[in-house]
Amino acid sequence: GGSQNNDNCTHTVVQQLLQQYERLNDLRVATSPPRKVPAELWADFTENGHTMVLDWYRDDSYPSYYTTWPRAHLRAMQYLASSRQPGVNYPKVDPYIYEYLDTLGGSDAFQHASVVIMGSAVPWYEALALEFGAAQTMTIEYNRVYYGDPRMKSMLSSEYWALSSNRPRYDIGMSISSFEHDGLGRYGDPVNAFGDFEAMTEMESIITEGGLLVLAVPVGAEALVWNVHRIYGRKRLGRLLQRWTILHQLGLYDGIFEQRTYVPSQPVFVLQNTRPDIPRVF
Repeated sequence: GGSQNNDNCTHTVVQQLLQQYERLNDLRVATSPPRKVPAELWADFTENGHTMVLDWYRDDSYPSYYTTWPRAHLRAMQYLASSRQPGVNYPKVDPYIYEYLDTLGGSDAFQHASVVIMGSAVPWYEALALEFGAAQTMTIEYNRVYYGDPRMKSMLSSEYWALSSNRPRYDIGMSISSFEHDGLGRYGDPVNAFGDFEAMTEMESIITEGGLLVLAVPVGAEALVWNVHRIYGRKRLGRLLQRWTILHQLGLYDGIFEQRTYVPSQPVFVLQNTRPDIPRVF
């Protein structure tokens, strides 16, 4: 039955993911990310001491590696998406994405679109995009990924920016629980207090004018959970989205900005690459 198929598909994907993580543990690099916010960057990271800092340290820095995803695994993920099942990446985020696709016109936007996925160890959102009609996906990652489906391609971040004026632009971007990590060093990236803002600025040139960005980040009482992620309160969330027109927001409930937890919920924002007349104030 359908339930058995779903279970089998999920098991297949999880097994591949576990094997990948086992391989990564053997590749861990000698230099670790800083355990504390560097003193010289404290003011920038904490808005001069106004941002709550919580301690949760992870070292997920690895040398560049490559991963191959066989066609059977990709088809298993597409099957899960077709039956509106959550993926293994961020299962609490996926219902919001399905709501956008099914009831707010998102599936029309994805038809024949070129879709870029920012930072993706598991090609769940690539498979979901193809299932909902995308013509092709491009994953921009720090590591090489090969897919058993010719519609899926990947490029190193350095390769993309090296293309200079010949860089391709995409109709739709997806960044699901990615930008809140930028600049914290957890993944071996340079420590940069404004890494998330810079990532959003880069998206303006990666996505076509008038194109869409489907974005999910942790939202709650504003905090820096060093070095795992940022939690976006009203102020930083407003700054993150200020140059984008917000078309839809899903999962943004009353009281969310008072939520005090290390792992808050992640609403989904559907943004258009046009400058808003008046930026949204949260």
